[in-house]
Amino acid sequence: MSMGYVQAEAIVSRVDRERCSGCKSCDMVCPYGAIQFDEEGIAEIIVAACKGCGTCGSICPEKAITMTHYTDEQLAAEAIAALEEVRT
Repeated sequence: MSMGYVQAEAIVSRVDRERCSGCKSCDMVCPYGAIQFDEEGIAEIIVAACKGCGTCGSICPEKAITMTHYTDEQLAAEAIAALEEVRT
């Protein structure tokens, strides 16, 4: 903080505002207090506080929270590539 800025983690949570129901499940499990809610009750991530652990995304019943660089498609591609490597 003495430098005047905070460097955020490379992997942080993102909220799809269209999907978020405002259930607050994510807030209950976030160990870093990195989630707040706007005036509409939609979750927002405090990027400077988020450490990218993924607990919020794993508990979200609406699948509204994803991790940057860790979409379902990216994880599936990694798994397929690993399995193909094992087969050869």
